[in-house]
Amino acid sequence: MSPPLGSVRAGSSDSRVMRKRAVFGPSGGDLDGNGTNELAAATREGYVMVWNTKGSADSNDQWWAVRHDERNTGMYGIDTRPPGKLRSFRVHRRKVTFEAPGDDWYDGKVDHYRVVYTGNCGRRHRPENVPATATAGKTQSIRVKGKGVRIYAVDDAGNRSRVNGFGVCGQA
Repeated sequence: MSPPLGSVRAGSSDSRVMRKRAVFGPSGGDLDGNGTNELAAATREGYVMVWNTKGSADSNDQWWAVRHDERNTGMYGIDTRPPGKLRSFRVHRRKVTFEAPGDDWYDGKVDHYRVVYTGNCGRRHRPENVPATATAGKTQSIRVKGKGVRIYAVDDAGNRSRVNGFGVCGQA
């Protein structure tokens, strides 16, 4: 029978290292973006121990901080987690390809992508919304027009990801 989640078997190398040496309480979250939570703890000696768990990263959607969320609203039911950044961003022949982020960091599916085109030396054109077709971790492609573009993901609550792009006159 395996030990409960978060416990360490007596006599294992982890139990010898962690016995009475943890500096602060452990912290949990999806550290590597693989969809499952990891548990991390620091020791007095300066080591950071990280354990993989089977816990799903999207299971903590209720009250994960003292004042509920990243904005410290203290209000239940508010989505403050933005989509993750567009990973593996590539441009080839007016087609942008990237690894799709999720609705909450890298979990789920974003609502849409906001595409802002730039012309000569940063003159902006009317932005457009492009529907998301891929879930988190899958490849998303968008056909672009113009000499430069900035793209960010938007979730159903209006939270925005960081901007990715390429452009003219050193902008991106």
